[in-house]
Amino acid sequence: YETRKQSVIFVDRDGDGYRALSAVCQHLGCRVHWDDGAQQFKCPCHGGIYDREGRVVAGPPPRPLERLNVRVNPKTSDLEVEL
Repeated sequence: YETRKQSVIFVDRDGDGYRALSAVCQHLGCRVHWDDGAQQFKCPCHGGIYDREGRVVAGPPPRPLERLNVRVNPKTSDLEVEL
């Protein structure tokens, strides 16, 4: 048996490195989307809004978006995100 987990994440430049954020809203687990015009992550379920770094800007989320460890593989130059 093989178990696979499907996850949606956002990866963004952060200075010389990268920032990876989970797309799961910290309120009730809905999937947030990036609103390019507003430069914010928005949750369609209950109006949660996060800034580019995942911090809560408005709405009911009790905490920021989960930040995930990300690194560049030195051998392949691939981005690797720890889920």
